[in-house]
Amino acid sequence: FMDLTREEAFLDCGADNGDTIRDFLKITNGEYSSIYAFEPDEINYGRLEVMTEELGLHDVRLVKAGSFDRVTKLKFSGGTGMYSQIDDRGKMEIDTDTIDNVVGDKNCTLIAMDVEGAEMPSLNGARETILRCHPKLAISAYHKRDDIFVIYDYIKSIHSDYRFYFRMHKALPIDAVLYAV
Repeated sequence: FMDLTREEAFLDCGADNGDTIRDFLKITNGEYSSIYAFEPDEINYGRLEVMTEELGLHDVRLVKAGSFDRVTKLKFSGGTGMYSQIDDRGKMEIDTDTIDNVVGDKNCTLIAMDVEGAEMPSLNGARETILRCHPKLAISAYHKRDDIFVIYDYIKSIHSDYRFYFRMHKALPIDAVLYAV
């Protein structure tokens, strides 16, 4: 239900160690227009840098920040790998930025987002990009009880012509993704 081409401008929010980027590269046979990757966790960001260097990727912009609805600093529980997250009790502080700021007037054809419960603020920070570029979306919808409904309603309010698909990629309810194409 989601075809990817060699012209994809891919944006990965919560890029972790680059695992989703690796999957993206397999699907597109390493052919793409550009890649943006948000990752605020120090350890994950370091792994992401190493991965992009080892693969010799071109047109990649790594953003050492969390995707959010504004540029700010937030408390963060980091160093826990893929479970790092914005947390008022966190001992670390991270920078955040918006997708709209990072993408600017450039193209964006695909957004993948798994930001450990900050999906709605991140989508709010992508509103203009979604309006302008109408990208395919793959948004994690399992961190909060009503994510699936709130995220669906928000995306539908931006572009009513999206078609939606819901997939669970593991036997447990983790990695449940709402796709909008």
